[in-house]
Amino acid sequence: MEQNKKITAIYCRTAKQDPADLAYQRTGLQDYANAVPNGTPAFYEDYGYLATDPERPAFLQLEQDIRDGKVARVLAMSLSSLGRNTEEVLRWARTALEQGVEVVTMDMPVSTLPKRFAAWLAGGPEAGPFMFYEGGYHSTILRALKNEDFDYLYCQRNYHGSGIKRGGNFEYAGIYCKSDESVYDGQHDIRVLAENPESMIALGAERMRNDLEVEVRGAVEAALGNNRDNLRVKELTAARDLENLDYFIKHCAASRAREMFLGGAEDWADYCCQYEPECWTEESLLKYILDPAGYAASEAAAYINSNQETILFDFLTNSAIAKEYVALAGNPRHPAQRIKGIMEAVNASEAKTVRVTICKDGTEFAFKTNADDLRRDCGYSYGTWHIAAADRREFERIFGRCASYGPEHIVRIEYARSVLYEAEVAA
Repeated sequence: MEQNKKITAIYCRTAKQDPADLAYQRTGLQDYANAVPNGTPAFYEDYGYLATDPERPAFLQLEQDIRDGKVARVLAMSLSSLGRNTEEVLRWARTALEQGVEVVTMDMPVSTLPKRFAAWLAGGPEAGPFMFYEGGYHSTILRALKNEDFDYLYCQRNYHGSGIKRGGNFEYAGIYCKSDESVYDGQHDIRVLAENPESMIALGAERMRNDLEVEVRGAVEAALGNNRDNLRVKELTAARDLENLDYFIKHCAASRAREMFLGGAEDWADYCCQYEPECWTEESLLKYILDPAGYAASEAAAYINSNQETILFDFLTNSAIAKEYVALAGNPRHPAQRIKGIMEAVNASEAKTVRVTICKDGTEFAFKTNADDLRRDCGYSYGTWHIAAADRREFERIFGRCASYGPEHIVRIEYARSVLYEAEVAA
């Protein structure tokens, strides 16, 4: 049978002896069928039948008409209208789809809702409003022409009933790009309908900002090549920048170098661009959508041009960190050297509890403690909180109630009769 001669089968079912329930289903589904036409509507109604009843006459007739090729689409209010076993209903819907029949239930997010939305968008303004049921609410989406490249989308959520409501509020719901058939929203993060990756692209505000940030930062770093000679500004002139640099060198560089040394970072000395995108305006959003790469390139060029001293400041602070790092790495007696050895040794094991032997104030003492306490940078000393209770009491008796121990006190760390770490004896 030709597609345009097939029917939209509207299936309504209620186990209640209440005509109003069937009428509610009939009205809601009729509204949807009118808004998104696909064949002449025809009703199949089972009144007073449970979903588990295999002998529902209207449903059996529906299945026969599907087999006979008369049906283009099946509409129902919910999965439970078609049957109580969700898996069986979904299998039934997939079988119908293989026969060219679209099955739509107003509460089925795994249905063809995203695909129908994409098809509606591609149909142009003449397609009329798009109505759907999701999350317990009926909603209607309208579109308005922006220009030859874009359409605005506006959504009305109806808390009672279905269809467009007179006096109802339509809220901005994104913008549709005709060239890539995608929905974008520069104000919010899109959460419904178009986010299904199998149907279409949908990008929200934060996702687009993150993508732009990554592209611009990468372009700036590539352009500068980690070489301050590529800047036209060769020295800082602003008094505030000079004061901040002096403070950083005196109070921050050493701790940052220690952090990098213990963290095992390899590219920490490279310049890292600090570009952050501004909030989208309509103009910037549309430019970005039409040419993401070109927009990112222009942002990168503008950032380099207007942030010369900021970029130079970052290069100078990196140089200060590098100087401290070299001094730390070249000093075998630096406390961070021993901490790193302890961290690497314990991290190489799967130990949860280890036996630690320390030598403090000329007294040697061994105890059990949580291995995770030794996997981190302790700063200057380890606390006693994670020591086994009996060992902790003995520790406090020997060294004092508020005593601690540092990496320089650790002589040996053992796990399962294996030595994980042993301090080098000073020559």
